[in-house]
Amino acid sequence: MKLMLYIFIFLFMLTSANVSNSTIIFEDNFDSHSDWFPQTELESCNNASCKSNVPGQWDYYRNDELWHPITDGPSFHPTMQISNENYYGASGKGYTQWNESNNGRAGDGWGADGVLSKDLGQGYNEIYVQIKVKFQPGFQWFYTQNNNAMVKMVRFYHWDRIGNPYQFFTNGHSSPIYVFDAVNSLWGFRQKHAIRCSPQATNYYCSQNYTLSKNFSGNTSFSNSLGDGNWHVLEWHGKMNSSPGVNDGVLEFWVDGNLEYFRSDIGFMEGGPSGLTWNIVGIGGNAFNLYAPESDKKEQWYAIDDVVISTNYIGPNYVIGGGSPPSQDTMPPAPPPSLW
Repeated sequence: MKLMLYIFIFLFMLTSANVSNSTIIFEDNFDSHSDWFPQTELESCNNASCKSNVPGQWDYYRNDELWHPITDGPSFHPTMQISNENYYGASGKGYTQWNESNNGRAGDGWGADGVLSKDLGQGYNEIYVQIKVKFQPGFQWFYTQNNNAMVKMVRFYHWDRIGNPYQFFTNGHSSPIYVFDAVNSLWGFRQKHAIRCSPQATNYYCSQNYTLSKNFSGNTSFSNSLGDGNWHVLEWHGKMNSSPGVNDGVLEFWVDGNLEYFRSDIGFMEGGPSGLTWNIVGIGGNAFNLYAPESDKKEQWYAIDDVVISTNYIGPNYVIGGGSPPSQDTMPPAPPPSLW
């Protein structure tokens, strides 16, 4: 009888563990990585042939910068790097995004670009994305009455799995798309939720304007929110609308466990085809932020660590690999998943 009871308990624990672990699609704290950065100012990996160049279990990257440590000297930084220069916790490694103050290779104001992407292997109707982020102390912004300063940080989207996963706009291979920007402007430090709809060839910018820029709770400044020199947990939930023309897609955004943004009327798929899903997630991006003359070749960074992609809400206290959060970083309790 006891043997049967022990077997039952064992099977229950095993099943519970499998259920718990099944929500995690991908996670990476970068600690086990070798140091990595692109070796040239302009390079990318957008197909399986260059997989050996991509760090860890990530799948693609693109890099476009105007100065580089190998070609311009060791005082400069690569736009994207994995190293122990910035990391969350007592030790380890993290991902650092260096923003160059330049007008970009195209001269349109969008400066150096670096994106590291994970192919989810299959499509998901809804996903949760979590990162920890820290901005360089004294991170600078330049904005005017006509132009906001913007830094792209996270994106998730549907890729048609043809061509280049970084070919966007009406002639690209990706939609719908969600992009998160940190924005500073005359109206304060803001969060921008940019949405691009399908089909990309005819409706990339959506017939309805779903994109929203709003202040963080309490109308706080950059220095009193993400710019306070501490690590913060950012979380997103994206649920695809049920079919084209039905506006029931969901987008949620949390900062340190506090729900900052909620919307449940989004038509990510505004037109055909139906059945599109989220299948790729990227960190990093370019910036529109010429805070210093381009000739000065200035750089500044923000860092990302503990990337988790899941099918369920896990909350800001989740620790990759189990255990407890580092003692020096106290996080607020995680709220329950939104049922609105």
